[in-house]
Parts: sequence; C-alpha cells; structure tokens
Amino acid sequence: MLRVLVIDRHPIVRQGIRRLSERCPEWEICGEIDGVDALQSSPYVSSDVAILDPSQMQTGSGLAEPLGLLGGARTIIFTARVDLRGIQGGLGAGALGYILKTEAVENLNAAIHAVGMGRQYFSAEVSQLLPLVAGWGGERLTAEQRYTPRELEITTLVAEGLSNKRIALRLELSPKTVESHRASAMRKIGAHTTVELIRMAITRNLIPG
Repeated sequence: MLRVLVIDRHPIVRQGIRRLSERCPEWEICGEIDGVDALQSSPYVSSDVAILDPSQMQTGSGLAEPLGLLGGARTIIFTARVDLRGIQGGLGAGALGYILKTEAVENLNAAIHAVGMGRQYFSAEVSQLLPLVAGWGGERLTAEQRYTPRELEITTLVAEGLSNKRIALRLELSPKTVESHRASAMRKIGAHTTVELIRMAITRNLIPG
C-alpha cells in the first residue's frame, strides 16, 4: 500500500484527499502537514508519495529545498493554477506529477498510482505546455530552448498591443533588447508573425487570453 503525505494549508483540501483515500484501498494517508513551510519544523514522515501546493510557499528558495526534506518521496504538484515557470520549477526540482485542483478526483487518484510507480503524470493543461519545458519522451530541453520570464513578460505586453518602443520604456530596456527577446519568443513557439505569436501563446496558456 502506498503511503501518501499531504502538504497543504487548507483544511478542506486535506479533508477532501482523506475522503478520497477512504475509497482507494491501494493507498493511505500517512500524514498531513499544514503548508510547505511547515516542513522545516515538522517531524520527518516516511512516505512514498507527497502531494503539495508550491504556490503556498512563503520563501523564495524554490522547490528543491522542501522536496529535499521529503526523504525521497515522489512528489505531485497539486495547485490551483498552471504556468510555464511553475512547471519548470516543479520538474526542475524533481516532481513527477503536476495536476490542478480543479480536476476530477479520479485524476488525483490516477496521479498517485502513476507517481507511486515512478511514472510521470500531468494534467491535460500541463501537457500542453510540456513541449516548451521537456522534449518528447521526457528528455529535458536546454535552457536556450525554454521561455524565459522576460520573454513571457514581453509576449504578454505584445498581446496588449504595445510596440517594441513602448515595451522598452515600460521595462527600462533598449528597443533592440526587446526585439531580441521577442524574436527568441517567436522562434521557440514556432511563430512567424506577431498574430501567430499572440494566438499560440494564448492557446498554450503562456499568457492570459
């Protein structure tokens, strides 16, 4: 039987996962921790799978440190929102699963089973972004092939209708630097025009529609 550790500061989330466990004899809740930051002061809990929401973290240290406190437990990111930087951070820290709290409970159950067996599990929305984070077959792309925070920021401003000059003024960059980031963003997403860049970025949930 898989031992599952739940790390979330919201009681309703922890209670919901516990109720799900009562219907699933293949796994059980072995512990609950009130938020990721509480890991620092909590006694070690041996588990096979850990479910956590990184958006509740109060520190800026990233996920590598808290995941390192889990004693090798395979991790599922369970959060209310999805974005490219969040996926990069989760996968970069070693998480095997990434699903949304808006999904059906059956998906969480499937994720626990898959991750418990050492397999990856991603929600449909997350899977749409994976080509920008990891290559097909799970191979990691180089840093040059990923969207950077600056490229996401500039793509968002392009979608708002700002010209390179106005973006440069807002971000305190040179127009040439803005154009360089914009061209890189278009190349990575496979867009040949500004219209394609905006449409594809919205379709892949990189920027709000």
